[in-house]
Amino acid sequence: MLLPFDNMGESSRTKMMLSSDEQGGFSVKGLTGLAMGVQVTKDGYMTLPDLGLEERASSRRIEYGLDGTGGKRFKNPSKPTLFTLIKIGPLEPMAYTAQKRWGLLVDGTPRKIALDSNDGIGPHQIEFRFMSDWGKLPADNEINSKRYDWSFEASIPGGGFLINASEYNFEAPSDGYQESIKITYPATMVPTQWNRSEFGRYFVKFPDGSYGRLRFSINGASDSNDGALSMTSWLNLTPGSRNLASKHWDPSIVSE
Repeated sequence: MLLPFDNMGESSRTKMMLSSDEQGGFSVKGLTGLAMGVQVTKDGYMTLPDLGLEERASSRRIEYGLDGTGGKRFKNPSKPTLFTLIKIGPLEPMAYTAQKRWGLLVDGTPRKIALDSNDGIGPHQIEFRFMSDWGKLPADNEINSKRYDWSFEASIPGGGFLINASEYNFEAPSDGYQESIKITYPATMVPTQWNRSEFGRYFVKFPDGSYGRLRFSINGASDSNDGALSMTSWLNLTPGSRNLASKHWDPSIVSE
């Protein structure tokens, strides 16, 4: 899909649907304005949002007006703009929970959250524990610069976690899982190493042989009323299948 923009920067109603040649190439002529939006799609492939990563995106805003820097960057036919699609393979029955915030008590009281449904109920449960002294800090003007003790733990007895190095890894490994992961930031830690929050991306395995993947962020500066845990998850509903391909994509979390 090609979407040109008029000279005021507002979208025009002109759109084109083009098919590329066998090498994936296409060209466009006769459009005027400041910029053109290009989005590339194909059945069976995942589109990647443009997050400012030059080489890995399925869409681009191509500028050829203003100061001309965009035009210089894209106009040379010998250096074509590249678009990336990720082949996701066959889709299987999958439970998908979009990014959601979960409240955790700050005293280490366990909370079980299942990946089976949006309400966290089901047999494929992860037990979370969270402790934070954030609420014990005096509410003064220096509160955001002070360190405090906080920790986070997740466990799957009989299953476990394995770090997922890429957002685009869709096949879970069969082994190498550890039953629990723990993140600890004591107030006595060296200031340059202490963090107020943490991000994680893991494959998960459950005792019945089911596999899933998740990404989460945990905010140590939370109390029991806050949603300290933010999580997105995928669960293959066929025990034994390690295929975690999904067309779902949530670009709101871009941390690595």
